Amino acid sequence: MLYQGGVSRSIVMGISVQNLTHIYNYKLPWEFKALDSISFSVEDGEGFAVLGGAGSGKSTLAQHVNGLLFPTSGKVIVNGTTVKPGVNLLELRKTVGMVFQYPEAQLFGETVFEEVAFGLRNLGFSEEVVESQVQEALNLVGFMPSAIRHRNPLLLSGGEKRKVALAGIIAMKSSILVLDEPTSGLDIRSKKEVLTFLKEYRKANKAIIIYITHSLEEALSICERGIILSEGKQVYQGDLPEYFIKNEDWKYLNIEPPINRGIALTLKEKGLKINDRIITRLELIKEIEKCFKTIKT
Repeated sequence: MLYQGGVSRSIVMGISVQNLTHIYNYKLPWEFKALDSISFSVEDGEGFAVLGGAGSGKSTLAQHVNGLLFPTSGKVIVNGTTVKPGVNLLELRKTVGMVFQYPEAQLFGETVFEEVAFGLRNLGFSEEVVESQVQEALNLVGFMPSAIRHRNPLLLSGGEKRKVALAGIIAMKSSILVLDEPTSGLDIRSKKEVLTFLKEYRKANKAIIIYITHSLEEALSICERGIILSEGKQVYQGDLPEYFIKNEDWKYLNIEPPINRGIALTLKEKGLKINDRIITRLELIKEIEKCFKTIKT
């Protein structure tokens, strides 16, 4: 049992992280503690954000969920299975799909089609199923399959590489997606497409999405809850809108506020008497209207 924010959570299907500590180069003179006693749980169908600036430990945490790293101490449990040396990694990675912060680190296929098909073929699916699911995945991330399938993934733009990496785990129909800054390098339109798709995928598949980012705007578009990391320590866990409305210390954690709050903060700095503790566009519009009514009277 884990205790979080006043709610007792018993996780069987889902993710449970219990007092996770990770030390690189453990017991060597240059050892480095990247994570320090992190605990949280995520239930089926939930979007959960991991927020923090560079060096906060976000990527290290992500790699524990699909067994790329193992805890120095503590536990990571995925769907009832403890992620530790000796665990069946093939079975684990059928369930947990991951997009790395730098997609070129996971691309190696000669063509986009071969890249996206790799996981399916590795699991023994028929070529008919491979063809169908690769086509579907490429479509879902915004590609025209016939135009992209024969291209070399390593020669694509940074944004296109991210979409290919995402297609690879979507084709596997993973029930847990771990996404490390998945929209970095994408233009505004592509970013919106990816975020919209992830929301739909989560809803349609009751999938867990672990969304790792420094942008609260993106986190709130997919996730209701999350944790905030700073220098490997957990500084907050719980409802994200509530935290950013009631607290100001996010300014020192290298986290980008929602664009609407950023606008409100700028207007306040310019002398407009506006409530800057807002998140949504509607809240911003109402505050601006209220200010102009006050000015007119």
